[in-house]
Amino acid sequence: MDNLYEVMGQVNPSCSSSHIEYSFYVKKQYDLLKLKFEYFPKDLENEDIAKELIINSLDKYGYCEEKKRWKNYLPLKNHITLSFDDPDEFRGAVHRHDHKLELYFNKEKSSPGIIPKINSPGVWKIKLSIHALVTEKCDYSLIVLGEMSK
Repeated sequence: MDNLYEVMGQVNPSCSSSHIEYSFYVKKQYDLLKLKFEYFPKDLENEDIAKELIINSLDKYGYCEEKKRWKNYLPLKNHITLSFDDPDEFRGAVHRHDHKLELYFNKEKSSPGIIPKINSPGVWKIKLSIHALVTEKCDYSLIVLGEMSK
């Protein structure tokens, strides 16, 4: 497999409700593209910080009566999702809660959420959507590999 793109990064709570987009060039029509994405930590382990975040959110959105049941909202989790564009069009999105993903792009069969079609050469885009970031920091890595049929 050819390593087509690799990036690591770090986000913090100020990145919540934002997007990070990566563009990379694919020079060949690969039969299979494989994407590996992971981020960590997934959960906020500090219960005191979690309680403060939960109570502040309940106040903000007018659910003050829920404060006594704040533990029902545990564990708080970071949540980052992915969407994809090939050189021609939107290719798919995965809005899963998994913090480790291995996705496949193939014309016959792709991972759920990915449109199966030819992997066109050209500029591809991957968008990270940071829906929630509850830990002090969160590290991520993204790797794209390409493979030709044998």
